[in-house]
Amino acid sequence: MSELLTELLVNALTLGSLYVLVALGYVLVYSVLRIFHLVHGDVVVLGGMLGIGVLHLLGVGGPRGAPAWLALGVATLVAGVAGAVVSWGIEVGVYRRIRTRSRLTPLLAALGLSLVLENLLLLATSKDPIPFPVAAIPQGYVEIAGVRFLHVSMVIVGAAILLLGGVAAFIRGTRLGTAMLAVAQDAEAALLIGVPVRRVTAAGFLMAGALAGAAGVLFGMYIGSLTWFIGSGFGIRGFSAALIGGLSSIVGAGLGGYVLAVGEIFGVGLRLGPFQLDPSWRDAIAFLLVVVVLIFRPEGLLGGRAYTWQVRN
Repeated sequence: MSELLTELLVNALTLGSLYVLVALGYVLVYSVLRIFHLVHGDVVVLGGMLGIGVLHLLGVGGPRGAPAWLALGVATLVAGVAGAVVSWGIEVGVYRRIRTRSRLTPLLAALGLSLVLENLLLLATSKDPIPFPVAAIPQGYVEIAGVRFLHVSMVIVGAAILLLGGVAAFIRGTRLGTAMLAVAQDAEAALLIGVPVRRVTAAGFLMAGALAGAAGVLFGMYIGSLTWFIGSGFGIRGFSAALIGGLSSIVGAGLGGYVLAVGEIFGVGLRLGPFQLDPSWRDAIAFLLVVVVLIFRPEGLLGGRAYTWQVRN
């Protein structure tokens, strides 16, 4: 039983790391612009598909192909840059023009953009799933105390930690990061003291898009393929994780992602006596967690003042 619990925990940690990357993108955008960037999940798929294309161009697994570790690094970098550019283009071309209108307008625009991007992905690819090159997926495992830690899980968790650490270091250690904190705390006051709000907003979208693109490659590695319509699922999971942790909290994005993953994995993986839920219940468990958190703590688990974005004196 203990081995099963440990295995489920490892799976939850891997899946939660992916959710965290998507949830952090929602937090970055919501904090600087106060909108729900629902097209974010489709940017994840776009980045993942571009990453798969780069892996094929580099000939991973072929006799003259690039080493898998190098190809994965290049694919993740390209996907991150593409995601950043697309997200920035959405902010400049759409959100910047409608941000002063009603709160419903950006939400409807995001839904429309999601449908447009999904259909563009369909036209550019096909209805069939785009497989992730098997040669680029780390194989093997490390066994500790009878529990297998897959190399692919270790790579995903490690990459997520590096990306999150980089974002945290940027926000806390640079002038632009401090400006983002100021805008997140009070955009109008930040504008009055000379903070370039537009530049800061663009930086938030660039960072969110870069995380989305990188997450797309890691998602493709994790599930083995990507399809044009799966972005909605990624977006809903990331948004749910951000709601659970708190849309105003960077730390909450991390906590929410892991709480959501633990709920899903343990909810369908544990057997309670003769009862065990079918894997199809994962969606229901995820939304039930969101509902419970919103009922008892509407601001999220870490959405209180002690954990929100704050400018240090």
